[in-house]
Amino acid sequence: MDRTTNTVFNALLNFAVGYFAGSVLKDRSTGLKAGLALGALGGVVAYAMGGRMDDEDDTFFGIDRVETRDPET
Repeated sequence: MDRTTNTVFNALLNFAVGYFAGSVLKDRSTGLKAGLALGALGGVVAYAMGGRMDDEDDTFFGIDRVETRDPET
């Protein structure tokens, strides 16, 4: 997924979780508020992390990648 698709997907998923949790705990209005808050937060975090993950470097969260080789070669 590209950065924008990932952001939209995460925002919608977080909205659904917040809406469901808020609706179960209180009412529909609370579910909407919780869904919007979690959706916005999830979208912002996904967008920010998407930029970090797109960087082409040789580390993954500061850990050097290990090259694996086929034993036959």
